Formats: sequence, structure tokens, C-alpha cells
Amino acid sequence: MIVDKEPFFKVTYAEEYTFEPGGEYKNYRKLRKRMGPRWKYYDYKSNPIVTTINELGYRSKTVYPTEEYYIALGCSNTFGQYLHEEERYSNIIEKQTGIPVINLGICGGSATSTFTNICKLFYSNYPKPKAVFIQWPEQNRLSANGDRRIRLVNAHMPKQDVFAFFVKDNSLEVMSKFCYDMTHKICDVPIIEFAINDWVANFYGVEEVVRLDKARDNQHCGEKTNNKMASYILDRLKYA
Repeated sequence: MIVDKEPFFKVTYAEEYTFEPGGEYKNYRKLRKRMGPRWKYYDYKSNPIVTTINELGYRSKTVYPTEEYYIALGCSNTFGQYLHEEERYSNIIEKQTGIPVINLGICGGSATSTFTNICKLFYSNYPKPKAVFIQWPEQNRLSANGDRRIRLVNAHMPKQDVFAFFVKDNSLEVMSKFCYDMTHKICDVPIIEFAINDWVANFYGVEEVVRLDKARDNQHCGEKTNNKMASYILDRLKYA
């Protein structure tokens, strides 16, 4: 076993915000004008979306494993980007089961970030989770570990020339499939997995949870979709 103070790789620093730095508020104002007063997110002042990031860089109140817990891994759709925390599928499952769910969703996350966190946890002295929930991200993404942190790269970032060779000859897809296979080899507790796009679901050979609505940015999964994801997981937990 690896003795390590931290059960998961650090992603970023602790912080709290209602709008992401870098232009989210400007984009929101455009959407607000277009969507009109009946839009769920129109009145942002009386019902703000508060994003609280813990010391390891995750949007999760439970930071360290307890005697009984679940973990949820994925990209920004598991993180719950542009959603109220309680609207996320991880929070819904936690509320219905009474068991803490450590949310390890990473904005821009990949199969490699999922795999590396599984490795770090399962080769540590921390208790293992009762089950693992995985929302598999797009297969054209890559994460690199350095200085005990996860650093993100994907095929949509053309300035990342150092990783350009991964984009050629389907190397990103090969790496993603390897991480998928190795996650299943290392993880000796039940895995409940899915994707939210049909082409990602087909690539990994997992079920697709069809998107029903959208979050405040009008792109990420909304509250109804998260309820559907929670129901999908809870139904399969009965037989796990």
C-alpha cells in the first residue's frame, strides 16, 4: 500500500464564486436577455449558484474517505458546472441513500484523470468506496500528472503543441480506452458507469443517459438530466 496524506490528486486551490472568472458573467447576461424572465436562471441575485471548491480542488463537501462512502468521477457534468450543488446527481444519491458521495468531477476531465484518481485511491491506505460512479468524459481528452496535480489538455486546445502528437493516429482514443480497461482491472468494487453523448457511450460500450435539459450556460446537463442520472445509478445500486 502507498502511504499518502491525500487520497486524490489535487486539481486546483480552494475558492468560492458565483460566476467563473474569465467571462462567464458576460455570457450569462447575453443568455439572460435571449431567454427572458421565464428562464429558470433569470433571477441570479435571489437564487445564486454558489460554487465552493475544497482544499483538493473538487466541488465536494466530503473531502476524505470515511468508513462508508461512494465516489463520483467524470467531467464538468459530474462537477455540476453552472448548477446548484444540490441539483447534481451525486447530491441526489447522497440524500436518498444517506451515504456520503465524494464528487471528483473535473471540468475538462478525461479518462486519464478518472484512472489516475482510481489508482491513487485504490493503492492507498484509505478505505475503499462501496461503489464507484463514472460518467465517462469525451475520449479526445488527456490529463497529465505533475507536482501531485492533475493538469488538463484536450484536442480542442490547439496551442498545446507539446501534446499535438497525441491527436494524431487516434492516440488520445487509444489512451482513453487503456484507462477505461485499467480502471476496471484495478477497481474491485461495483462500478456503475454511463455517458451523456451517444458517441462517447458507443466508444466505451456503456449506457447513454440522454440529456433532458441544460444548466445555466445552456450547454451542460441540467437538473432534470441529473435526476435521470441519479435514477439510473440508484436502480443499479440495488443489484450492486
